[in-house]
Amino acid sequence: MKKRLISIFGVFALVIGVIVVILSSTGSGAYSLKIKEVNANKAELLGKELRVSGKVVKGSLRNKGGGFDHEFLLADDHGLDLVCRYHGALPDPFKEGRNVIVQGMLQKDGSMQASQLIVKCPSKYVEKGKDEASNGQYYDKKYESGHPKDK
Repeated sequence: MKKRLISIFGVFALVIGVIVVILSSTGSGAYSLKIKEVNANKAELLGKELRVSGKVVKGSLRNKGGGFDHEFLLADDHGLDLVCRYHGALPDPFKEGRNVIVQGMLQKDGSMQASQLIVKCPSKYVEKGKDEASNGQYYDKKYESGHPKDK
């Protein structure tokens, strides 16, 4: 009887553990897309959590009302851009001309309301003999390699 109770408890704990792992891995996923894909599929992506990579366009950063509301253009290498809005303190390395990953939701007006800004800082990890531009290209390719449509 005691062995049976231990076996039942063990199976129950295993099932609960599997359920927790599955729910935690699928609940907070964000689509990693290119600006071109976002612009082409705005209707389908409306209200979905997205992650988009690009460069903050020089001269586009605006502070709305002098507080924590910011707006900027995120552009890719092909000249396509996406209006992004962010409420909060900007990360220290965030600035115009810098590569960033913006995570947030696409709004009805086609802009993106960012919930998270991740600044790419390849210059901190530059190998000897390489410059920031070549390191930036490496990280851009690495970011795109996980994209399902590129495979």
